[in-house]
Amino acid sequence: MTAARQTAVTAMKNELLRRMRGELEIEISGELPQRLLNLAQRQGLIFRDIRFVSSERLRARIALADVYRLRPLMRPCRCRLRICRRIGLPFTLAFLRRRPLLPLGALLAIGLLVFVNSLIFEIEVGGPYPLSEQRVAQILQLAEQQGLKSGACVWRLDLQQIERQIADNAAQISFAEIYRCGNNVYIEVVERDGLSADEQPLPAGDIVAACDGLIIDVLVRQGTAAVQSGDAVTAGQVLIYGYQGQRRLAASGIVNAEVYGRGYGECALSGTAERYTGRSCKNLAVRVNDGALLLIAGADPAPYQLYDTERRSRRLSLGRNKPLSVEFVVSKICEKEQYTLRRSADEAAAIAAEAATAAARAALPEQANLSDTQLTEILLEDDLRRMQAVLTATAEIGVFRAAE
Repeated sequence: MTAARQTAVTAMKNELLRRMRGELEIEISGELPQRLLNLAQRQGLIFRDIRFVSSERLRARIALADVYRLRPLMRPCRCRLRICRRIGLPFTLAFLRRRPLLPLGALLAIGLLVFVNSLIFEIEVGGPYPLSEQRVAQILQLAEQQGLKSGACVWRLDLQQIERQIADNAAQISFAEIYRCGNNVYIEVVERDGLSADEQPLPAGDIVAACDGLIIDVLVRQGTAAVQSGDAVTAGQVLIYGYQGQRRLAASGIVNAEVYGRGYGECALSGTAERYTGRSCKNLAVRVNDGALLLIAGADPAPYQLYDTERRSRRLSLGRNKPLSVEFVVSKICEKEQYTLRRSADEAAAIAAEAATAAARAALPEQANLSDTQLTEILLEDDLRRMQAVLTATAEIGVFRAAE
């Protein structure tokens, strides 16, 4: 604590003590008020907020208990004392003792205000989607059965319990919330028909494993955990039961597990591939009313045995809003040839490893985070290089499955 803050705290404590013990604001008038101050200081009396009104009159504050010690010093100094203001708890208590009905009336008024504030004057039903009059009447009837009605005392009601009763007893209500605003109570409800497909509440069901894995941790939001950290699970095994005691519900939670993906890839040391020779030709055709292409100029059919075709088209238009049904198509025919591709052992192994890794990654969940990759070469006496990949990752494997 800094010195300035400690000084402020000490000043507040001293002020509170002075208020509790009582304090007087006095006016001293006479020929020698300065002498009176000196004599009082020698006697151990403490004055605060000393202000000289004139040369023969001053004002100051003094503790209530010190006034009686100050009076014997007034006569030798030929001074007079007048009390200007009484401050503190003793004077407040004395005031209340002379008027005993005043605190009683204040307490009764406060109690009456608290009681009136606890009453319910009006109940309104609404929600993010429009509600029919029949639905509003049904909600009000269910609330009244639980004691929520005009004139009821809110202290005697369990609003959360009433919310659950409305949601459980009204088949078309998926969510209900009750809150107060002054003496009015608002019931916000959401109907199942007003929800989109993604917002529809889930039916009763369990959380099951989407794939095999080793459980890392289980976070249960709703339901009962069926597994714990360190358990090995298989695809389809129940992870969180959709039960809360004897009540059947939609299980909810997060289950993180260590999962494994396995993949196989191979690549030959020699094979056949295609490449462009650099020779090409073009032709021009026209299409009318989206019909067949009519050749205008160029080679048709293609003069090459193996080729690729690139086409570009353009439709004629008389204006922005008057397109014609005539389309010109320019085709570029590029010749290709086959050749024998030979790879080194390392190149074939790298291609096989890439294929195996891709296959193993496809076997993992989409949101899995890779933590380890192991590649193993399968050696056989032929011209193929074979690789097996095992990927280790962490993923959330829990998926919802509705109860049958």
